[in-house]
Formats: sequence, C-alpha cells, structure tokens
Amino acid sequence: MRRFLLTLAVGPAILAAASAADPPPAVVQSLAALKAVGAEGAGNDTASAAWKALVKSGNAALLPTLTAFDGATPTAANWLRSAVSAIAENAENGGQVLDQAALTAFVADTKKNPTARRVAYELVAKADKAAAEKLLPNFLNDPQPDLRRDAVAAEMKRIAPLANRDNLKREYTKLLDSARDEDQVKEITKQLKENGVEINLTKHYGYITEWVVSPAFDNKDGVGFAKPYGPETTADRTGWKYAQSNDPGGMVDLNKTIAEKKNLVAYASATVVAEADGTLDVRAASQNGVKLFVNGREVYVREEYHSGSFIDQHTATVKLVKGKNEILVKVCQNDNPAEWAKPWGFAARLSDSTGQAIRLKQVIVKGGKEATVEVGELAPPDPKKPDADKKEGK
Repeated sequence: MRRFLLTLAVGPAILAAASAADPPPAVVQSLAALKAVGAEGAGNDTASAAWKALVKSGNAALLPTLTAFDGATPTAANWLRSAVSAIAENAENGGQVLDQAALTAFVADTKKNPTARRVAYELVAKADKAAAEKLLPNFLNDPQPDLRRDAVAAEMKRIAPLANRDNLKREYTKLLDSARDEDQVKEITKQLKENGVEINLTKHYGYITEWVVSPAFDNKDGVGFAKPYGPETTADRTGWKYAQSNDPGGMVDLNKTIAEKKNLVAYASATVVAEADGTLDVRAASQNGVKLFVNGREVYVREEYHSGSFIDQHTATVKLVKGKNEILVKVCQNDNPAEWAKPWGFAARLSDSTGQAIRLKQVIVKGGKEATVEVGELAPPDPKKPDADKKEGK
C-alpha cells in the first residue's frame, strides 16, 4: 500500500475535513473499537471490522482518527495510522484532495498527540512539499522530535553556505539550543569548533559528573538485580567513595571506581537541588542492568547486559520536590568473561521532556566539606594525566 498519496491537480473536488469535535456516530463507534484492541491479538476481529467501517467513512473520519491517537496504546496507534493512510489513498484514487488548511492547523497545534501531528505533517508534505518546508522554521522548538529534527536539518542546510564567520557562529550557536539528536548536535558543535567556538557537551547535555559510589554487593547467579540491598531501603551513604566523571558523556567507570570484577552490584548517588516542585527526565546510559530511584522510589528497571550503550538509553519521567532530591542508580555486572563484556558503568543526565538539559544545583561532599556546584559544570581532565606529564618532564 502506498503511504499518504494525495494530489493537488486542478479540477477534482476538494474534501472539507470534518470537525474532530463532532464526528459521525459511526466513526465514534469505529474509533472506540480500534482503541479497545488489546495486546497479542485481543479484539483483532472487532478491530478489523471497525477499521473497514472507519476507512469507508472517508474524509469524515480523517481528523477524528488523527485526534484518536491521544491515549491510544501502541497497538491501537498502528491501527489508526493504517486507517489514516487508507483514507488518504482512497481520496487520491477518487480524484479528491484533502483539506490542507485543516491538516496544517492540526500539525500546528502542539496540544495534539505528537505522533498524530507527525502523520498529519507527512500528509501535508506528500501533497505539497514546498508548503510543508515553509512550516519547518516553526518546529525548531517543537515537542515532536521528528518535526524538530527536520526543522534543525533544514536550518543546517540554510546556514552551511554562509560566508561570514560571525554569522556562522551566531546561527550555529542559536541552532544548538534547538538540536536534540546526537548526530545533529555533533555536527553543529563541529562547525562551531571550526569557527573558533568550543562547546562543553557535558554541560550542554546536563550530565551529572559528581557522584558517591557504594561498596560492591553480590550479583552471583544474577540474584543482585532483584535483591533490595541496603542503599534501596536506607538513606545512609556513610563510607561511600566520591567519584567524579572525567568523560564528556558523563560515563562513570565502575571498573576503575570499585574493581574490575564480575557478578557485582554497585549504587551511585547524587543529590540535586530543585527550586520548586516539578517534573523532569532522568536519562541514563549503561551496558549493564540498571535501576533508577528518585527520593527512595524506584522509577525505572531494565535488566539487560552488554547490548551497547547510547545516549538516553534509559529514560524515566520523575517528580522532584523543592529542595534536595536524591538520584540513585543501581548498576549490575554479570558473569560474562568476554572482553567485550568488560564495561561496567553508567552515565546519567537531567532534561526536560524534549531532551534539553535542566540546569540544577548539586550538593557534593568532598574532603569532608559540603559544597554546591552546577550540574554538568565539572568535567575535569583524567586525574592520571598530570602525573603522566610530570614523569615525561612536560
């Protein structure tokens, strides 16, 4: 089946998109059946019949179907996406053109479901690529990640030919605030560096670099991941080791901090200070089994070993309270003896729902003294390097 096929030929009747606020009763019933479909095929027969009825309703069902993405499960969203595609294709086959103004208004409404907005944008772009491209500058700070990515890509293309170095620096610096995807951030920072501007990516991403790390606990036979060791049940961090990441990506190497051994569990704690109650994302990366806790409450669980590590691999949306809040990370190493299975560590950062760093203060205790620092500010060079330089007479 072709996706989102529309035409703009002169002559065919233009379909006025029906109001999503007052869809026909038959459309309402069909959408309810599709949204009720369960996992593993539950309700598929009913959903199949509802899908056919929905598609048969034609343009009257288009905006209501896009609106129905809100609150839909992933399985139901697949049914809805397929229905939108079929409605669009039937419109083309019937020599009709969908109401681009209504679709554009839907895309522009950031309160609509993000996935549905992207689907609607693809409908607009299929019908009129130039019109869709004109919308892109509006998406530079959009909460929908694909729309934002396309907007950033378009800006990068626009900026690249600029000859004036000051203009390049200004435009790329501004664009960096909009970029969220790692490949785009790297390309923008590369361009800035070539024009004399160095970017601290640790600060840009909001990585926590200051931690205290627990002694190791047992994970023989994998028992440690599920076992609630003391750090999960008590706030006492006496005797924990101070650790500061010197990696630009905030990675804490537990092989160096604790020991290069297998079948171990470690915890790392950081205390951040919020000026008011609020919500943010804790985003972590690790090649090991991970649990995340905030203020003693488990907020994320993923037991998977050595499948790779990448930015924002693990994400939990959490609530912070005004004042001090503890971010606790549990990292489990298994017994795989292979060289590629040696990594044992983690990185964690704080961001809003789009991935933009949240600037918070952090309380640390170093040398017996308490201090407050900016999260992401401190990413020192490898502490071994100065010693090595001295030995080499540098």
